[in-house]
Amino acid sequence: MIQTEAGDIQSVSKAIKVLRLLGETGDLGVTELGLLLRVHKSTVSRLLATLERQGLVSRNQQTEKFGLGPALISLAGAALQRLDIRVVAREHLGRLAEQTRETVNLAILDGDQVVNIEKLPSPHYIRDIGWIGRRSPLHCTATGKALVAHPSRPALRRLLGTRLKRYTPATLCDWEALDADLAEVRRAGYAMGREELEPGLVAVAAPVHDLGGRSAAAVSVSGPSFRMSQTALAGYVRHVVAAAEAISRAFGHPAREAMLG
Repeated sequence: MIQTEAGDIQSVSKAIKVLRLLGETGDLGVTELGLLLRVHKSTVSRLLATLERQGLVSRNQQTEKFGLGPALISLAGAALQRLDIRVVAREHLGRLAEQTRETVNLAILDGDQVVNIEKLPSPHYIRDIGWIGRRSPLHCTATGKALVAHPSRPALRRLLGTRLKRYTPATLCDWEALDADLAEVRRAGYAMGREELEPGLVAVAAPVHDLGGRSAAAVSVSGPSFRMSQTALAGYVRHVVAAAEAISRAFGHPAREAMLG
């Protein structure tokens, strides 16, 4: 029998409850889990078998009870790495905020969007009011472009889709124009957002690299276009790139000088 979408969702919900129960109470048997979930033992057995195949739970051969599996360690490690970057970056973000007196953001890639995970607001009355947790498109933000400048064009098309949404008259909705912009990001080592997401909002961002050289996050400075002139932007670029490189070094990525030497 083919399971309905609603049935699939219920199964996922039950599987999550199983993982939560094992995390909170320790190893449990099929009967115990059935009583706690108020479902038949056969249902619990099927859920556990699926979770066990994925390494999310493991069975104690002596007690026949189930506990959390080794696959959760890698998942937790990935989540912790994304959270820890805020702690590692905090000092450098603070210095960047002092140097520029504009809004400073730390963002990460999440699917086909970029998400702010840290923010230091500008002391100016008129400023970028983006918030922690805010999700933005990749193709028209400085942080987004800094994070996706290196994937191949086919991979980027799969990520962004064939149609690029327009947000302002300045949004790059043509793939050739976006490709050219990303090529410049790769060459220069930083990305610009020139009123492409919101009229009057300008930003510069640089990628933070982890030990393996992957773009783990992006650091940005953003503010109103009337204050972020071309002259001001030149100074912001220098500070943003320096902050991103300092955070990258803290994550074990070799310094640019060492890479060139």
